[in-house]
Amino acid sequence: MKVGPWYNDPQDSPQSCCALHDVATEFSCQGLELDFPIVCWGSDFCWDDGQCEWKSPKVTRMNKARDPHRLRMNSYRVLLSRGRDGFIIFVPPEQKMASTYVALKA
Repeated sequence: MKVGPWYNDPQDSPQSCCALHDVATEFSCQGLELDFPIVCWGSDFCWDDGQCEWKSPKVTRMNKARDPHRLRMNSYRVLLSRGRDGFIIFVPPEQKMASTYVALKA
């Protein structure tokens, strides 16, 4: 993805974010203010009804971060704080995402 054209090209450009073909990560949008971004919620940060807390995947030996859960939480914080006029959260309609959908909707 070419980040400059993705954010700045006109709506009818195939490289524009308005085409909804590509996605930006927290790294591609950090420091930007966007009009009304769409954040697609992934299964990498889900609400656990039983524990009443946010959960991220278990740490593997390959992951050398000191606190990978905090990193994941901060990634979503960055994504959710980019919208100048608001944002839309899309939660995939999958059974494993049901409790996350309910928590976000509440």
